[in-house]
Amino acid sequence: MITSYCQYFSASTPGKGYFGYTYPFLEDPDAENPKYPCPASATRSTDQDPDETKRTWYCVWEKNVLGVRIPSTATADCAQIAEGGIGFKW
Repeated sequence: MITSYCQYFSASTPGKGYFGYTYPFLEDPDAENPKYPCPASATRSTDQDPDETKRTWYCVWEKNVLGVRIPSTATADCAQIAEGGIGFKW
């Protein structure tokens, strides 16, 4: 199941300005047709839980990384994640 990851979005706050989505570690992001592809403008990572069945993949866009620009007045728009939509508005 895919879940939004938007609690650190505030682009105007130092050390913040990123958002994205998470999904179960057991989904293979390197499969030929991954269920939850991570776009080239986002960074894919995982937590390091020793129990693989509890790990989570993160696909995150971060301000000023990989060309991502987030206006200081922007707000996260994560309500449509289940339908495949995520972004920000200003």
